[in-house]
Amino acid sequence: MPQGAGPAVRLRKPVPDDFPVMRTIREDVETQHLLLAYPHAERAPAEAWFERKMADTQTVFLVATDDAGHGVGYVQFSGLHRAGRHASFGIAIAARRRGQGYGRAAVIAALDHARKALDLRKLLLEVRSDNLAARKIYADLGFRTVGRMVDHYFDGERFHDVDLMEKAIGGDAG
Repeated sequence: MPQGAGPAVRLRKPVPDDFPVMRTIREDVETQHLLLAYPHAERAPAEAWFERKMADTQTVFLVATDDAGHGVGYVQFSGLHRAGRHASFGIAIAARRRGQGYGRAAVIAALDHARKALDLRKLLLEVRSDNLAARKIYADLGFRTVGRMVDHYFDGERFHDVDLMEKAIGGDAG
């Protein structure tokens, strides 16, 4: 699929009405494992997690929406280093919206936001090595694998390798 094909995704700040879709993401065990989270560990309920995300001033947390303005997932930029102009990037798309182009469109929108609104030069991310759909999107959009952490993430049954990826963005990023 060409870079511009697929559904349109817009990014915006979260509002309380976004909670239902965020809850589906937060409470979906398979999704949490793909996000390298530990869904079985003691943690705050989905409501507290979402409220914390909406109030966090250290992480840029944005809802990814479809054409009608309904949330389909989220993107986040954490560990923003203003002097080095880089950040760690994360994305989650609700399971019922996967395979429809929303992930790719959300990454494209996130790259644009990182470049224009955050003035970043580079994004970094971690992705499970066996998450082939996500790795394909990232590779197609210019992310490159810069390392692999072997047996890094434990899903409760087995360990998974995790790839480290980066993408230079912006006019002076090289």
